[in-house]
Amino acid sequence: MQVDEESVISVSGRTKGTVLFAKSAELTVTFHALVPMEVRQVLRTADFTRDAFTGDVDTSTGYSLIASSETCFVWQHAQNLLGTPTCYIFPCPTDYPHAAPPFASLVSFGTAREPALVLLSPAGELRFWDSIGLGLTGGEHTDSSQLELVSSEIITSLTRAEAQTFITSTTHGRLFLLSVSSTSGKFHVTHHPFTLSRPQSAIARLRFWAQVDPLYSGGNINAVTVGARHSDRFEVWVCVDTNIARWTVMSEGWEQLDFELEASTVISPGLYAAFPSAETDDGIFDLELVDICSAEATKLVLLVSFAGRDDDSGIDKRPRRLYAVVRLSYDADELKVEGVHTVPYQTISADRANIHPRLRLLHNGTIYCMQFGDAIVLVAKDSEYTEYLPLRSLQDRTFGCGDMDEMNEMLIMNSTTLMKVQIDQEKVAAFDAETGRASLVKSTMTQAILYGSIPENPLLFSFTPDVDEESLISGAEQLSYAVLSSDVEVVRPTHDLTRQFIERKERLKFLIGFINENGVLGKMSQSSRQCLESDAEKLWAAQQLWLEYSDRISSGHPENLLSDAVVAFMEDLNEGYHEDIMRAFFRLQTRELGSLLPYVWRLTQETLSTWDETQKVDDPVPSANRIVLSVLQSAWDYRSLNAGVYGIVLPFSRPWTSAPPLVDILTYFFDETAKLLDQNSTSDSQQTAPQEVREQLPQLASAVFKGFQERLSWLESDVAADEPGSETQKRETREKFQQARLPILQTLLKNEHAQAAFKLAEEYRDFRSLTELCHSSHPIFPPHANPYALRIQSYIEKFKEEFTTELYQWYIEHAELRSMFAQSDVYSTYIDAFFSKNAHPAISWIHDLEKGRWGTASHTLLLQANHTPDLSVRHVMLSIGKLSQLAQLSENEAAVEEPSLDVFHDGLDYISVHLKLIDELKESLSTARQKQSLESQVDAIVKTNATKIGHRHAFLTIFKRCVKDLLQGRVLSVEDIVDVLTLKDKPTDQSTALTLIKNTKDVPEARRLAAYRTAWRRIFIHDDWNAIRKTAHVTDGQLIAKFRHTALYTAVADQLSGGVDQFNANLLTPEQAAVLPTMEELTSRWPGYSNEQIAELMRSHEMERTTLLGLELDYVFDRVKELAILNAPS
Repeated sequence: MQVDEESVISVSGRTKGTVLFAKSAELTVTFHALVPMEVRQVLRTADFTRDAFTGDVDTSTGYSLIASSETCFVWQHAQNLLGTPTCYIFPCPTDYPHAAPPFASLVSFGTAREPALVLLSPAGELRFWDSIGLGLTGGEHTDSSQLELVSSEIITSLTRAEAQTFITSTTHGRLFLLSVSSTSGKFHVTHHPFTLSRPQSAIARLRFWAQVDPLYSGGNINAVTVGARHSDRFEVWVCVDTNIARWTVMSEGWEQLDFELEASTVISPGLYAAFPSAETDDGIFDLELVDICSAEATKLVLLVSFAGRDDDSGIDKRPRRLYAVVRLSYDADELKVEGVHTVPYQTISADRANIHPRLRLLHNGTIYCMQFGDAIVLVAKDSEYTEYLPLRSLQDRTFGCGDMDEMNEMLIMNSTTLMKVQIDQEKVAAFDAETGRASLVKSTMTQAILYGSIPENPLLFSFTPDVDEESLISGAEQLSYAVLSSDVEVVRPTHDLTRQFIERKERLKFLIGFINENGVLGKMSQSSRQCLESDAEKLWAAQQLWLEYSDRISSGHPENLLSDAVVAFMEDLNEGYHEDIMRAFFRLQTRELGSLLPYVWRLTQETLSTWDETQKVDDPVPSANRIVLSVLQSAWDYRSLNAGVYGIVLPFSRPWTSAPPLVDILTYFFDETAKLLDQNSTSDSQQTAPQEVREQLPQLASAVFKGFQERLSWLESDVAADEPGSETQKRETREKFQQARLPILQTLLKNEHAQAAFKLAEEYRDFRSLTELCHSSHPIFPPHANPYALRIQSYIEKFKEEFTTELYQWYIEHAELRSMFAQSDVYSTYIDAFFSKNAHPAISWIHDLEKGRWGTASHTLLLQANHTPDLSVRHVMLSIGKLSQLAQLSENEAAVEEPSLDVFHDGLDYISVHLKLIDELKESLSTARQKQSLESQVDAIVKTNATKIGHRHAFLTIFKRCVKDLLQGRVLSVEDIVDVLTLKDKPTDQSTALTLIKNTKDVPEARRLAAYRTAWRRIFIHDDWNAIRKTAHVTDGQLIAKFRHTALYTAVADQLSGGVDQFNANLLTPEQAAVLPTMEELTSRWPGYSNEQIAELMRSHEMERTTLLGLELDYVFDRVKELAILNAPS
């Protein structure tokens, strides 16, 4: 329904056509008539929380009334007058000290004459006017009387039993029968109280109420209704406290009590089951029978209220009353519950217009209508349909509702208007709870959008207190989609797309505002909130794209790319039949706005594949950039401004603005834009296009960054972690973003967008890229000469360690330590923090030395030297470390807990072994006449110094590799240098080899022992013992001299330097030296060797063992040992 095209109420009160106040599939509410001006003037200044009023819409007479404690107004609501209806005014019976309005009812005389009026004050004063026409002449009543009430007894209700018969009830459980009769042509009202049984005499007929039969409880009567009617009697059902009683009124003029039954014990179990939030303690449950209606002869419908539990949120602690409709049946002196219906309404102690709720049965009992002070509630009997119609104004209240059975309509009256309600009973009966609740929620929001803005509409569209989350979410999303797809139910068809965009935006704005105003945003899931927000941002983005498209068309710039993309997209959806396909897309496919961009991408690629800059056709890149940037930037801007309104908690789930295709699209257009700028950098043609592209470049860069970060934030969320493949996508996205950042920023810098590049890196806290940008121009050293020196300084002061960590890392990677340590005086704290969190011991000792931390520098240098393969570097480190150690000792000797100087001495000695060995090996190269290659040098050294290795091929290979490393200035491992010392021809360093392998702690024990045995084995076999042991023509002195010139004697004699005990421990016998290393030990030392290489090593060891055992040196060893001891200094 299009509200804008509906008629509205004129100033004079006339109506033109039908004014809709509410419309859903099941219900329509329209304007019926205005309340008379006299009444509106009184009610306009009334305070309904303080001033009491009563009212009724009497559809049987066609009149309505509203009464205060002083005045009763009556008018004909059914009369079809152009002006305001005639208002009849009557004075009400005073009721001091109650100051409460009277109970009022019209008396019908049929269509022959105007109805009469009965007013009954709470104190029992009755006034009667035999025609409402008297209200035009002063309102003097034609009859009055006083009901015989006892002290503190108050009237509680006035119910029409027949056209001219009424029943009134009191707080003491009494009932009175009021009858309008005519005597001598004059109408008057007679009354008498009900009796408990058939009277036996006239005296019993008039007995006072206090003498009633004790079988009747006589409590407060809450409600009265008339039940089955017969030719000679009718039944009256009453609610007495929590009991239900039935009376029979006989036409002969007497009444009798049929029974009174306890109802609370029957009703309460059903309420507990239907209302989990109800109090289960009977003392707190506080059941109240609010109103009663008779449905059939033995069927009753009750409106009950009871206490609800406190709000679990702890925010609202005011007592709450919950309501329900209970269907009862009476059979064999027993009440049974046939059904319980939830009433979607609650009251609290401070509710406005706190009137006694009333129940009416509409449409032959198929609809239950509840009138509360501030709302009308409808509940279907045979389905789960409910309707909640609250009043908009806090200064308004309901005054009655009436059923028009013959017209399938009802009237509702508030303080200004009578509204006509039409109910489609077929749709109510067919209401499906599974889908209907969501439809009701959607309907409520739709009506709020369509009719909530009508100034004269007295209804407030709001959710019922018990609205469930699923229905709320489904209904809201359905309505949002309807707006986006321009559903005619909520969006007015028009050719003016700009105006329709505005209308659709207002619809979605109203939708989220409505949800917030009703306080139900918390019931909606994050995914649902984000769905609504996405719809709104797509609509905004689509509007901006349309406006830009329209502006360019108006200025004579064709937008063929956008139109071609839209046509291709719509044709793929089989929607190409629209006459105006552009408007059709923006009207119907707004939600698929993101899906349009791949078409723009594809068409751009196709155009570029055949495009020639000499053609007159414009380059498609600027146009494509405009489209992509317009859509995404508009969406992001909207989201940034409105995320709080929707209660969005970031990150966005599956954000459409950073779906994988869109991130790729942004990256593609950035690259193409950069290419276009490169192509035009040397050309003066097409100056406009390059300038536009140059301005688009930083926008595209920002969009690429935002797209990557947005998607990465989603993939890193807990929700995304449960999705299959999310880890792979997260890793790939992170890697792509990492790789893309710096090139993009460098491209910006190259194209004179330095400020944009730096700003983007700052925004995304990409300190590595910031560092790269800050050192993109020379000179870098000295730091103050750097073109970006001030930036570097500002970043250090702004971002502190976050920036300096990347800055110093960059200096290290690019060998710019001088720039780093040049900042030591000013930013020493940051350098200390960097080295404390980032291990760079090869560098940090320099800073320690500068700061005089000698002990720390010494310790670092020692550790670093042990891991430095370069011989000269290790030499320098150990030397400086030793000096640092000496400096520390000189400053505070007692407090030193650093490694002793012996450690440095040992390290330097190890270096000396290398240097001496290198000098010895290089002697073989001194005769070379020209510069030799490394391999040639190795071969020359091996040829001169490794002649005794022989067929031990594996050892020859090891010897060559170690010599090569020595010539390249590398430090050998202990095992390697022992091999070189024991394999070379000159035996001068055999003892050194034994000392090194004996004292090392860097080799596993099993391998250390194996290497020690190998060294002794090579010492044993180094000399030609067969020649030495030839004694022919040799004196003993000469033989001893030969022994003393062997490698064995030298090694044994050197062991005496440690004393006799250590001497024996250090020596190995030929038998002990013959023990070979195991395959496991060889594999451990040579982990990269193949099985064949390990086998070759083992064969070389076995050859040494065979040689040793063949020499039978046991006697020789003992003799050499004796000679060494004898020759030792005493």
